[in-house]
Amino acid sequence: MPGLSAHPVHRIPSPRYPTRPDVRADPSLLEELPPGWLSTPDVARVAAALVTLGLGGCDDPATSNTPSRSAPGADARKAALVAPVFEHGNGMVEGRGAMGCVAVAAPAYLSEEDAIQVITEELSQHGLDLTKRNEPLADVIIHGRKVESAFDWTRQTHGLHVEDATGPLRIDLLDPVRHVGVEFVNATEYEELGGPDGSGWTVDLKATAGRVGDAVRTQGENLCVGLFYDPVRMYSPRVLYPGGREPVDENGQPRWAATPEAAKEESRRLLRMQVRDFVDWLKGQGIL
Repeated sequence: MPGLSAHPVHRIPSPRYPTRPDVRADPSLLEELPPGWLSTPDVARVAAALVTLGLGGCDDPATSNTPSRSAPGADARKAALVAPVFEHGNGMVEGRGAMGCVAVAAPAYLSEEDAIQVITEELSQHGLDLTKRNEPLADVIIHGRKVESAFDWTRQTHGLHVEDATGPLRIDLLDPVRHVGVEFVNATEYEELGGPDGSGWTVDLKATAGRVGDAVRTQGENLCVGLFYDPVRMYSPRVLYPGGREPVDENGQPRWAATPEAAKEESRRLLRMQVRDFVDWLKGQGIL
């Protein structure tokens, strides 16, 4: 159209109607409707529904435990919101290597502290303050077991002693203000977190993370949770494969790292990818 020219917008004025944060701070704003709204039945019904249901989210500590004004005494607790397990790394070890034995290739497990450092570094960049460690979730019960190597004096043989370890989940990291928590599943607590007991020589950390997520989803309340797992990279000295004929993956790359530290570095990279996918998921949910 003639007479019009484009120019950058440097400042967007605040709207002249209540925004979502305004309503969260003062829900009574929805109870005072303009006369023109009340004269339209459809609009009035929608506004009434908003007052009844509320606009809270799991990242809103101010309203997460507050009953709705339109329903005095109503229970406003909400089921936990759990992210899918983002797959980066196999997370599984089969055979004797699962127990850390040196066979053809051995697993290089990440320590919990190593993983917590990676997770904290990534999430702190997006404003999450994960100040609580090993916080018990009383409403989330995990049916795990404790397995220890024991000596049978009667038979003079070594065996495994298994006992029940059912109890509340102690989540690894928690932001108490935004109600966002994360759990890292590693080999050390595999049995205690209810890892599959299909074989004494198999560790499936990815499947265990999924099971913990299911428990939080069905039992937890007022919390957003991300589940991560140790990618478990393997290592094997190349001296076992003279001439560089060691096994390769579908991309032609060595299937196993040459040293434990190289395997752990790759696991850290894969874990960061899991955390970054979780950040994208949080943004998609409107939590970040």
